[in-house]
Amino acid sequence: MTRTLDIAERTIGYPEHALAYEELARRAVPKAEEKIERFVSELHSMSGEERIRASRYTMNRWEYWVYAARFPDEVPTVNGELERIALTLE
Repeated sequence: MTRTLDIAERTIGYPEHALAYEELARRAVPKAEEKIERFVSELHSMSGEERIRASRYTMNRWEYWVYAARFPDEVPTVNGELERIALTLE
């Protein structure tokens, strides 16, 4: 099951906005880039706190990496490692 940002579901619609890697891989490059840019514009419309909350609870892996690449200083870290990665380490 693919999860998306709640705000994106309200404004763009599910599953059209879903950023699952497999779904993007089936698209032509310009269409995939367009989908990513729409997601990034949604990120820009959110506050920093909303983006952090979404990264913890609603973003799938692909969305998280797009978020981390676009907002590297904002992504929560634990001992210098991305929070999402640190949570999977033992």
